[in-house]
Amino acid sequence: MKNLMLIPDNEEQIQLTINSVKGFLLSVKNLSVNINFSYDSNEILDKIDFLKQENKEVYINLNKNYTNDEVVVLEEFLVTLSKKDIDGIFFSDISLLKLAKNYNLIWAAEHATTNYKTANTFSDYGAKGIFISPDIPLEEMKEIREKTKLKTYIQIFGYHSIFTSVRKHITSYMDVTENKNEKKLLKMKLKEEEYPILENSLGTVIFNSKIINGFFINEQFDSFIVNGFNIENDKLKKVVEAQDSEVIKKLFENIDENIFSKKTIYRVKGDK
Repeated sequence: MKNLMLIPDNEEQIQLTINSVKGFLLSVKNLSVNINFSYDSNEILDKIDFLKQENKEVYINLNKNYTNDEVVVLEEFLVTLSKKDIDGIFFSDISLLKLAKNYNLIWAAEHATTNYKTANTFSDYGAKGIFISPDIPLEEMKEIREKTKLKTYIQIFGYHSIFTSVRKHITSYMDVTENKNEKKLLKMKLKEEEYPILENSLGTVIFNSKIINGFFINEQFDSFIVNGFNIENDKLKKVVEAQDSEVIKKLFENIDENIFSKKTIYRVKGDK
């Protein structure tokens, strides 16, 4: 069985998977991006206590690039967090290398974590792990694992973000079209494929159209991450319990295993 870490999309997902995963990556309201579910700075403290009582690993997702005002909030949160027993922090903004230097830091700049040279540079500055980008194939992930000093984390299941903006594009679209739909999770259809689009207080995120399925991977990484975003709770429970690629392919129609064998290339319309 694989060492699974869940990024929960709602509270029920935690309850349904707690016996099947080793740990959880929890997000903080206004301090975490590319997520649909987060805790405020007080709620997350109680959740850490609960999960630790259940003997689960707990990581905190601080993967945003912060503005001047946000850095002040971040520092205040880190002071509060210092009273809790956590296993690490996933980060993007390099200020965390100083602000959170006493923590187990995992570099998680999603689309930037693509080579071992940069990874080792972050290691020299205090990082202890790397969340390897899903934009590169498995062979390159393995090379990073073999040539870096860092612990390696990869996403093994779920959607991942392909576009992020601080602008609220859904709201702008609704205003222009006078569409009063209040839903903040929509889908964009291109060439028969649907791309989930999420809007929240921090902006807009577009996710890939297919669900990554890497449960066939036999290579050893330090942790395999499951993203619960936009996954039905009952199906997610079956995924982490089975940990079987063939079982998963029967649960979902839009599964992608090829992402681990080829590079992700985004082309502009008209390119050949």
